Amino acid sequence: MTKNLLPGVVFQPSAQQTMQRGIHKLTSLISPTLGPVSRTVAHQKHNDIELLDKAALIARRMIELPNRHENVGAMYLRHMVWQLYEEHGDGTATAAVLFKTLYDEGLRSLTAGADAGKLRHYLEQALLVMLERLSSLTKPICTEAELQGIARSVCADEKLASLLGTQLSILGEFGKLELRNGGREHDWSFIEGNYWKGGVLSKRQLEGLPDARIELEDVGILATDFDLDDPRSLPPILKLALAKGFSKLVIVAKTASESVISFIKSPQLLAQIEVILVKQEGFSQAETSANQQDLCALLGGYPVVSLGAKTLPKVRSDDFGSARLVWADQHHAGFIGAKGDPVALASHVESLKTAFHASSDAKARKILRQRLNNLMGGAITLWLGGASKREMEQAKESAQQTEASLRSALEQGVIVGAGTAFLACRALLCAKAQDCLSFEEQQSYKILLKAIESPLRTMLENAGLEPAEVIEKLKYAKENTGFDIRTQTYVNVYVSGLLDVANVQKAALRYAVKSAALALTIEAVVFKKNPERRVNP
Repeated sequence: MTKNLLPGVVFQPSAQQTMQRGIHKLTSLISPTLGPVSRTVAHQKHNDIELLDKAALIARRMIELPNRHENVGAMYLRHMVWQLYEEHGDGTATAAVLFKTLYDEGLRSLTAGADAGKLRHYLEQALLVMLERLSSLTKPICTEAELQGIARSVCADEKLASLLGTQLSILGEFGKLELRNGGREHDWSFIEGNYWKGGVLSKRQLEGLPDARIELEDVGILATDFDLDDPRSLPPILKLALAKGFSKLVIVAKTASESVISFIKSPQLLAQIEVILVKQEGFSQAETSANQQDLCALLGGYPVVSLGAKTLPKVRSDDFGSARLVWADQHHAGFIGAKGDPVALASHVESLKTAFHASSDAKARKILRQRLNNLMGGAITLWLGGASKREMEQAKESAQQTEASLRSALEQGVIVGAGTAFLACRALLCAKAQDCLSFEEQQSYKILLKAIESPLRTMLENAGLEPAEVIEKLKYAKENTGFDIRTQTYVNVYVSGLLDVANVQKAALRYAVKSAALALTIEAVVFKKNPERRVNP
């Protein structure tokens, strides 16, 4: 067994020095992906080579460094990058570059005699000042061109970025966008009305139909959460539907037995009323109940709930909703010309939006966004092209990340991009640094003044440009001036569309500062024995 596998404790300064080397190694893999002229990292996966251009994915692939001392720093940074990705979906390369500079400069301050605890405190206080400044620079997104600018900052595929910018300008913050694999080129189509995942309860309902799809006009709809097991439970419902003037009926339910399917397909019944059974979306009772509320807000009527009962309760005539047209295939069911109360629908949508904006839980927000997607009316399907399945999957991953950034921009607003947002905090940090009462406070502002240049510096280096001259010129440039790396010109970022999502940039800064400040307080690293892995020191 090698010495590296023995348990032990490493104290400062050795712990910091080895952590720093690990941080540098992981950052050197991530930093090439930052900026409009980014590069890729090749990762050997079994007998194949995977080309990666996303910081979070690169970090995810880095499982362990051979040297366990360096591995502590690399895994600390990896954890921060992945947490940021899961919460915001972007900003990870920026955060990694900021973190590296903050940690490097922080170690210099500790070497000069700063107290780690005090330095952490003042860094976190200075962070609040920067976040407030960035909030003051945040503006609502207004045009399709601005959305396309955001898309291009996230997605290297120019056509895909342009399509997504255009589509989200049509759909807005909560409109429904479906991403599906297509042919060789990206394309899109518009779907009228509203539709849910689910589809018919049995493929037998689609037998003999063109394109395996059924359509009904002037339809009554009954939303339930029942398992339809007994055909004898249906005649009272069908009789009531006919009395209301519906010769076509959709029943939303959890499951249906084969005997029920045979009953609704029988010629005797079809001569009187045509019935479609579609799946109830949602796995838990809460999801099912939410879907029923949404359906009834859109279509009218009231949900028929089981409340533990095994048989359908008596259905009332006002339980039925209606739509001009209903369609269903194996996977989806859609409604065109929903005939619910528009005032009630608007009120329901507003309540969901309020809940969405008030929630900080990522899972709850995802569910609320999906519900709003279903209710907004009209949807766009983006068909993702590529020469191979892998290319299509990469395009889908890029489209998902870009869509998330665009929706965040619509929700939270945008900020000057091209690496200049943090530079806009420079004057404020300099002013604060002059009023410091302690060595650690002064050092915190100096550390941040160095760190805020690092994202732009890295972008310029990735493009093969000299950072010093560009950064110096931007110090004295007019407000909202940035450097367009693609054209190598100084531009107004709002006119040129060089914008970033405000909450993503603020999150990247927050994660980097808090994580680096905490890392500077680490006094020792404890290693445990690991007999299963033999690695070189």
